Amino acid sequence: GESLADRVRRAGPLSSREALRLLLDVAYALAYAHGRGVVHRDIKPDNIMIERATGRALLMDFGVARSIDSAPSAAAGMTREGEVVGTPEYMSPEQATAEELDGRSDLYSLGLVAYFAVTGTVAFGGDSAARILVRQLTETLPSVAVVRSDLPPALAASIDRCLAKDRSDRFADAAALIEALDAAQAAAPEVPVAIRLFAQEAETLGMLSGFIAIVAVLLLTGRGTDVGILDRLIPVVVLLSVLGGRVM
Repeated sequence: GESLADRVRRAGPLSSREALRLLLDVAYALAYAHGRGVVHRDIKPDNIMIERATGRALLMDFGVARSIDSAPSAAAGMTREGEVVGTPEYMSPEQATAEELDGRSDLYSLGLVAYFAVTGTVAFGGDSAARILVRQLTETLPSVAVVRSDLPPALAASIDRCLAKDRSDRFADAAALIEALDAAQAAAPEVPVAIRLFAQEAETLGMLSGFIAIVAVLLLTGRGTDVGILDRLIPVVVLLSVLGGRVM
């Protein structure tokens, strides 16, 4: 697999279907973590891995996660009270000001991840961490539908709600976000699994076909006199069999 950041850099913004799947997968992971009293605190594209075979999103790196119920004085080192921890481009306003956090902070970060996934650009950038944090606190993004008018209204509304500056205006928890995304998924046409898997396989097949063509040219134009044409064709036949197997 590859990280979401690498996926967007390589192939551009996600389709609405891919973005919906991404948000649902991560929302389920957050619902599980929040239900056990854990805030991730570093939701960002580099911490979300995309399985190449299935397209499933996996939330990684709980290295700076913190218990919602833990007393600030009980935390040590990089999780001390009043210390800002995380990635500025994906921090919630309350995280930027080192306030006490709950699951809604992760939902804000997930909204920023979704914005990056569907637009290919970071919502709040800057030449220093301080400037980025100021933007997180003071600037409000326009609706993501302005940038991606093809997104289903329910999906765009869910992303916009995650990005509310006031945490009370966001979803109450990840479970509420999942309900909203399920509604958006129900309204969208379903793409058969076989077609989705074949589309992911097409890139690999293309590279393998090119490799077979190169090998065939090299073997057939070889100058050796001690190797017959049939012997030269054996590796090409083997490679073609591999290609045929992947297509099937």
